[in-house]
Amino acid sequence: MSFVEINYLWDKYNQIEIPDHEDRTEAMDSRRPMGSYEDTVLYSTLMPCYLCAGAVVQFGIKKVIVGESRTFSGAKQFMVDHGVEVIDLDDPACIDLMQKFIAEEPELWNEDIGK
Repeated sequence: MSFVEINYLWDKYNQIEIPDHEDRTEAMDSRRPMGSYEDTVLYSTLMPCYLCAGAVVQFGIKKVIVGESRTFSGAKQFMVDHGVEVIDLDDPACIDLMQKFIAEEPELWNEDIGK
């Protein structure tokens, strides 16, 4: 699974209103079939949550590189326990980017992380 595809799905969920579950399911079903992702490296601004980490494990992604995990610690240990190599860059630019986003969009941030 490429970074662009994951970002696309997130953008669809957060930016386009799909009125009901049936329409959302139909929209997601219209995407191309899943293939093999064993040779995929997933890049993410911050550490994946447990839901996304579960998808990483389920689809056999073996390496995840994240920009930072200070603003959201996510599910690193879960992925490591399932054989995924997780590299946390602890990048100051990513930390600044996320802190700015959280300050400017607290409602969206809290909705996204389940608060």
